[in-house]
Amino acid sequence: MAKLKFLTACVLIIILASMPLMVGATSASSLPAYYSGTVDYLIDIRNPETIVSTTTNRNCVISAVAVKGTKVTLYAYDPATGSYEVLRNSWGGKLESYVGSSGLYVQQITLKDGLNSIMVVANSSTVTYEVVKLEISLLNKGYMENVNGNFKSNGIGVIDIFH
Repeated sequence: MAKLKFLTACVLIIILASMPLMVGATSASSLPAYYSGTVDYLIDIRNPETIVSTTTNRNCVISAVAVKGTKVTLYAYDPATGSYEVLRNSWGGKLESYVGSSGLYVQQITLKDGLNSIMVVANSSTVTYEVVKLEISLLNKGYMENVNGNFKSNGIGVIDIFH
């Protein structure tokens, strides 16, 4: 009986100790805000050009160069849960794909007004994964009209610059 308890305790400890590794291996539906990677060489984000960016275009293309065979999954921060939730396509499937032999990754996402915190997770194995967090702010038309009105008194507006 004591041997069975000891064996059960050992198995439980092994399972609990390996849980962080299993989270990295799978593309979970939700990941904690503090989630981070184990490497920094799997993916190189090319668009947006910086990790913090601003746009007036609701459709955003995330592009990257990545190691062949890397699985890339996109997540968006949900303030209500305090975690990153997997992004889904219009059919309900996860926004995830494997990088082919070209090494190129491209995925279009739809931004919501305001700040969009996007987490890109690139996995190549159960223990090798990279996390890149992007902050993309979408300026809505009302905001742009307000800014434009403040500058228009000087003869040119912000909207005139972008058109």
